[in-house]
Amino acid sequence: MNANAALNFAVVSSIPVSSKPQSGTNTVPTPENPDLSSKEKMFFDLLSEGMSVSAACERANIPRRSVYNRRSADQAFREQWDEALDMAADTLEAEADRRGRDGWSEDVYYRGQVVGQRRRYSDRMLIFRLKALKPEMYKGVS
Repeated sequence: MNANAALNFAVVSSIPVSSKPQSGTNTVPTPENPDLSSKEKMFFDLLSEGMSVSAACERANIPRRSVYNRRSADQAFREQWDEALDMAADTLEAEADRRGRDGWSEDVYYRGQVVGQRRRYSDRMLIFRLKALKPEMYKGVS
């Protein structure tokens, strides 16, 4: 590295991240770019509802790679991500319970017409919950 390149590197490296110019709309939020914080909020809301990272990024209009980079570099971002995943797990767990315990209504058709309804249950969801709640008792059940 020549002297000029070393000097340029030292100068650029010493500039605080928040004062570096931001390019594009998918960068770390700063006072100059408050838009991303609303996108991130949308991302975390969608993630907490049970969407995959890819789907949440697509809906929030954030590049998938940028959220993974941010997760690696930012402890607060990582903690918020983990909290959103915990909330999603709770939501999905409640839905699994509901399907196994309460079931759902399904239309019954005859010759293209709805003639009634039947209640359907998910034995598989019930088994998964029992395995989670009492693994020693249900470990061999499939």
